[in-house]
Amino acid sequence: MSLRSKIVLVLTGVVLLYVGIDNFVQRVMVTKSFEELEREEAIVDLNRAVEAFEHERESLYATGRAWAAWVDRSRGPGGALDTSLFSSQMMAAADVHLVFVCEADGEASGTVVWGRIEDPETRTPISLRNFPKGALDPIRLGLFPRSDIGTEDERPGFAEVGGFLVTQRGPMIVSSHSTRAASDASDTTDGHRRIILGRFVGDDMVRRLGRIALVAFKVWPIDGDLPPRERELLERIMTASGPIVDPVDDGQLHVYTTVQDLQQLPSLLLRADVGREISARGIETIRYSLLSALATALLILLVLLFLLQRIVIRPLSRLTNHAVTIGRSDDTSAKMDMKGDDEIALLSREFDRMIGKLAISREEIIKTARLAGMSEVASGVLHNVGNVLNSVGISSSVVVESLESFSITDLELMVDVLKENEHNLAHFVTNDERGKHLIFYFSALTETLGFQKDSALKEMSSLTQGIDHIKQLVQAQQKITGKVGFRERLSLEKVFDEALDICQQAFGRKDIIEIVRDYQAVPDVKSDKHKLMEIVINLIQNARQAMRSNGSRAKVLTLRLRRVDAEWACMEVQDTGMGISRENLARVFNLGFTTKKDGHGFGLHVSANSATEMNAYLSVHSEGPNRGATFKLTVPLKALPKKPDDSVLGRTVKA
Repeated sequence: MSLRSKIVLVLTGVVLLYVGIDNFVQRVMVTKSFEELEREEAIVDLNRAVEAFEHERESLYATGRAWAAWVDRSRGPGGALDTSLFSSQMMAAADVHLVFVCEADGEASGTVVWGRIEDPETRTPISLRNFPKGALDPIRLGLFPRSDIGTEDERPGFAEVGGFLVTQRGPMIVSSHSTRAASDASDTTDGHRRIILGRFVGDDMVRRLGRIALVAFKVWPIDGDLPPRERELLERIMTASGPIVDPVDDGQLHVYTTVQDLQQLPSLLLRADVGREISARGIETIRYSLLSALATALLILLVLLFLLQRIVIRPLSRLTNHAVTIGRSDDTSAKMDMKGDDEIALLSREFDRMIGKLAISREEIIKTARLAGMSEVASGVLHNVGNVLNSVGISSSVVVESLESFSITDLELMVDVLKENEHNLAHFVTNDERGKHLIFYFSALTETLGFQKDSALKEMSSLTQGIDHIKQLVQAQQKITGKVGFRERLSLEKVFDEALDICQQAFGRKDIIEIVRDYQAVPDVKSDKHKLMEIVINLIQNARQAMRSNGSRAKVLTLRLRRVDAEWACMEVQDTGMGISRENLARVFNLGFTTKKDGHGFGLHVSANSATEMNAYLSVHSEGPNRGATFKLTVPLKALPKKPDDSVLGRTVKA
């Protein structure tokens, strides 16, 4: 992963973490505060609905007071009741569904003087169990006051009573008023009566009160048929000290409370349906805050990325690409020349200077490696020269000894005898005993001198051969120290043979190797003979050294020459040596890599670089340890050929 990608991921992670924490805090704290505010507002809406019912009861109270005063003023003789006020039209106009007039004094208390109940929709007479036609139970219903509390001067029987009453036709608001004015309370000639008014709490009333209270709500008798959710919450609502808020979904809240009846017992369940505009606004606020934080964080991220790209990433990318280019092309002459005084510019200049030093060191190493390779061959050649010189020295000693052993003394004695008898040689040869043996002596001397001559000539021939051998060794050494960089027409077969001859001059007694030549017909190439010879000699020497440690197995060196296609030829050096492991196969051409105790890791690296300079490819293949190795040098037959297939190259190093 690139540095830019890592920085982008880290900064993006930090931004997302910040946005996530900020959103979490807002949802936990801000959302909670919005929900609390929403609950408080929902309870306020519920209280408005309760107040609307109270206003409705006050409205019924006002109607009851007016009708009670009318009844009081329109009394006939003996307290006769004028019922013209209680017509169906008057009841409909006053939105009253129940009118009862009852006696309120003495034993007749509760006796119905007149009564009418109408259906709220059809306005037809109906009956209710709570209001029988004969007499009411005022104490049980709670429609008559138990004491004087509530009156201005606490005179008995004049207090107003009202509230909710549950009937079989639904809940009803009722009010009870005395028909005797407070100022006439001392007049007890006719006693006094109470007028009871009732108004059903129907859907129309609930909708009307909802419009007044600005909140939609519903009412159910607690002992009636409740919806499932309300039945589930009823016990909790009954035992709670205040309203209960039930979140239905994201769009609505249900707020519950109970309404007491005339007996001060919970009789009605009131539910206000409140929209969740506050929490919706809160969610919108949080969403806006989230988007704002995200936009701000993204803006900061983009600014940071821009600054990092301009100040850090781009210079580092240039430096990285420069280093990669040098690593791939091996061109140590390329420079960055980055301007600036920051750390990256300083690093760039130090990198350029380091590469310059590395280039100088590398040139010295390459020179040292080439000299080391040539010196290794030269060392073997000189060793063989020393062996030949030993033979030459022995031959020359034998020749000297042979010359020193010539019978010159006997010949000189014979000459002295002949000089003594020079005046009478014929007599001396025929009659003197010494003269008679002269012919035999000359014959023996001639045979001895001939033997000494043949021995000297034989040693001189050996001496001449030794000198010629030394001359050949010196000429072979001179071939690998020729001029570098000169391109000429070359026969790859001759290059193989000459390189093998040079290496054979350096082979020791331990290097008893079978040589196999497998040459196909290949056109001559135009190349640098010195570099090509250097590579092939290095490969042969490497194969020889690899086979020194293969134990009792056969040591076979195969030189193979074949044509790959119209543009490439391949020179292969195959051995039966120690082989190369899989993990080392990719490292054999690296500078300094070696598995030999006395190795330096220069030879194959220099060979790979030389192959690159010749536009050639050097590759290696091995089946594993103790299974030998094959080095392939793929050389071009043309000036600018296409790169051969990877199947031909194998594991290739091209610097």
